[in-house]
Amino acid sequence: MLYRTARLAARYSLRGTVGFAAVTSVAFGQAVIHERSYVPLPVLQAPEFGSEFPERVQRLAREKREALRRRLHEKREQAQEILRRMRRKDTQHQRSQSQSPTTHGPSRGGGVTPAGSSSSYRVLFVGDSLVTGVGGAQDDAREGPPLPRRVCRALAERLDSQVEWRALGLAGGDLRAIRKNLVPEILPGGGGGGFDVVVVMCGLNDFKSLARGELRTPWSFKDDLALLIDDIRSQVGPDCRIILPALPIALASFHEPLKSYIVLIANQWDKQKLRLASLSSYKGAGGGGGGGGGGG
Repeated sequence: MLYRTARLAARYSLRGTVGFAAVTSVAFGQAVIHERSYVPLPVLQAPEFGSEFPERVQRLAREKREALRRRLHEKREQAQEILRRMRRKDTQHQRSQSQSPTTHGPSRGGGVTPAGSSSSYRVLFVGDSLVTGVGGAQDDAREGPPLPRRVCRALAERLDSQVEWRALGLAGGDLRAIRKNLVPEILPGGGGGGFDVVVVMCGLNDFKSLARGELRTPWSFKDDLALLIDDIRSQVGPDCRIILPALPIALASFHEPLKSYIVLIANQWDKQKLRLASLSSYKGAGGGGGGGGGGG
């Protein structure tokens, strides 16, 4: 009986191993095809700075702009009527042709600034192509990269206040490249810092290095991330909160079984964010959770 049980277990174990090897081979083949057929997305030429306001404030600003346009239109009509009267008077009096009639131009209103909280909330985004907006619509680029805009728009609604954002992104950048190229730019172009939150989008290009044959483990990723957080902290100060969102890999349009493999691998990198955030020395860093779909 024991012998038959052992044989049965060995048979199922062999079948499981063969099945796993077959699925892995299919996933590897999908990865090779994807690598060879991949066409890089266009880089979005978007501004680095921007502000978002609650819908209530935007509506009030639109009403003020519309009221200002109506007042300017009324003043313009009044000015034109005065000019017509002056011209009629000039035709009646020959001497008035050499005189410059005094007219009343349209009154100038001040610039319309949406009414809201006098103090704005400042958010800094640092990271890879998710921050730069690679693949976004170029027609929409004048407003800024999609991720910072949408996150800060939602935050503005939540806080009922103006939210200013800055986006420092590096397409294709891993942690080491981000640390080298972007961290030094935080203060020089940021007006002396003053950020309330820093959102760090990272990890995608770090685990993609495995496909290039580079030995980058989740644990080396954790060490590089700790160095990056230390450098950012030295720029923005100890009171600024640092957020580490998870990668939205689950939303990617990969086919199975490749998608499950990628999600599984990405989760290992995202877990390092949670572990780093749980350390007392990094109390100000907040992880975005695992699962491959927590970040956006």
